Amino acid sequence: MNLHYRRGHEMSGYVTLTVQPDGTAAASRSGRGDLGRREATGVLTPAQAERLSDAVEAADLAHLRGSTRRIADDEVPVAVELGAGRDRRELRLWSEDAAANPAFVAFEATVRDLVDELLAGRTDGDGPSGSRPASSPDPS
Repeated sequence: MNLHYRRGHEMSGYVTLTVQPDGTAAASRSGRGDLGRREATGVLTPAQAERLSDAVEAADLAHLRGSTRRIADDEVPVAVELGAGRDRRELRLWSEDAAANPAFVAFEATVRDLVDELLAGRTDGDGPSGSRPASSPDPS
């Protein structure tokens, strides 16, 4: 699975998860103004990859319609990219629309759990893994 998830903006902070077809994953979380950014990389376990795949399928992200209205002042954007090349699909939802869709709420809960697991270093991890501030040098 090729997936990139990003929720947030400068004023709210960001949560991101990128997963490559081989299970290699990168996650980050930051606070307002992108402060306190934490990043981690690793390889998803088969169980983690299956949880993510199941959540993507249950939310029907390949067919889910994005938000068509203007974003409200107190909302944050949620962007999900699936696939690559000609098979790439980009979905943009505003947080209120995302919260109104129970399957998407479950998908986001899975993503947040995986981000937390990556930041805690709980993956198969063939490469550098674990949580470190973005400004810290790579220990490898």
